[in-house]
Amino acid sequence: MRAIESSNVKRAVEPLPSMRAGFPRSRAVRCSAVRCGAVRCGGVTLLATMLIVVGVVMAVLITDASYLLAVNRGMQHVSSIMALAAAPELLDPHLLQDAAGPPVPDQTAARTVAAQVADRYRDRNNSVIPSLQRVDATDVVIQTGFVDDLTAKPPYLDPLPVEHNTVFVYAARTTDGAHPVTYPVGLSGTTQSIEIRGGAYATLDNLVVGFRPEAAMPAPLLPLGIMTASWNSERTSDGNGNGINEMVVRLRSAAPPNHPQYPPEPNGALLFYGGTFSPEVLSQTLPQQSVQGLFPSDLPPNGQIGPATSAVLLPVLGTPMADGADPGTVAIVAALNSIVGQKRVFPLVQQITGVAPNGTGSAQVEGYVACTILGAAIIDNRLTVRVEPCFLIHHTAWTTALSAIDAPVGLQRNLYIYKLRLSR
Repeated sequence: MRAIESSNVKRAVEPLPSMRAGFPRSRAVRCSAVRCGAVRCGGVTLLATMLIVVGVVMAVLITDASYLLAVNRGMQHVSSIMALAAAPELLDPHLLQDAAGPPVPDQTAARTVAAQVADRYRDRNNSVIPSLQRVDATDVVIQTGFVDDLTAKPPYLDPLPVEHNTVFVYAARTTDGAHPVTYPVGLSGTTQSIEIRGGAYATLDNLVVGFRPEAAMPAPLLPLGIMTASWNSERTSDGNGNGINEMVVRLRSAAPPNHPQYPPEPNGALLFYGGTFSPEVLSQTLPQQSVQGLFPSDLPPNGQIGPATSAVLLPVLGTPMADGADPGTVAIVAALNSIVGQKRVFPLVQQITGVAPNGTGSAQVEGYVACTILGAAIIDNRLTVRVEPCFLIHHTAWTTALSAIDAPVGLQRNLYIYKLRLSR
């Protein structure tokens, strides 16, 4: 009995063959799963590491590229600012002494001042930008010259003509210079540098054929013209002693005095750009235009005036009459005296044709001059205005190129009026 029990117990605790065979198979499965999990985990870790590396590289490249782009744009920006600020300094006051004949330009001082103004604006720009983007004086070359054709890309800067109309600013931070541009984050860990260049041309364009005002920027054009022959012959006095001869623009009165202060014949004309003459226009529209300038609505039908050259005349309704007893004349005098010291454009009138019984006719405009208003008054029972030639730079000036297909015949450079143009 005991033997049987012992034998049974031994068999009971002894694993069955099927159980012995199952244990090794279960451990193999578990080990295989563990190894596969380890492989997958290692692959994910490697991929994550690679993505991190790529991300870091991309961040470095983006940082470097953004910085270099900012430096490049900043250099181009400061070049443009310097050129635009310096170009007006090229206007030579000697040219305004043209009453006695062709003036003799002398830009010796003007070119020096232009370079000084350009450098002053470089310094001002440096004060408001990050230090890493600043442009040093050694990075910049300033040149002046004459650009004949603004349609050329880039413009050709000729240093030989006596009169220069363009300032060229060239800025460069070279790898071998004293102020190189270095990468803010270099992949190699070294202070690598790269060459950055920029440049701009600012030209005083004076091939003026007319004006194109804008809704937010009227043209500084007066409704008062000057006869061309008088402009060329009647600038004979220099009341303020600045070497620039002045003239008195005068119109006609209904009953001139027996002993007039000025010659009885008029040398100017009131102009009605809207094409309508009436007491209301004379007393309201013309004074308003004198003070505010001309808007597109003042120049029907297309909102511009021109082209007008010595060979392509522009007809505008006008009259040489401005009697001192007329309320409109009084209003115009008051308007002109409110802008004393300001610069305005006067159309040059070759002649007035087809004069009607009301005194109006077709004023043949052939060009434009700029003058400073010195004062207006009713003298000899008529409108008189004292003016002095000046330079005027204005965005609404309508210019064209000599090489343009549609350039009007008789196109000449204007001594007094300019449009500032930027070329890069």
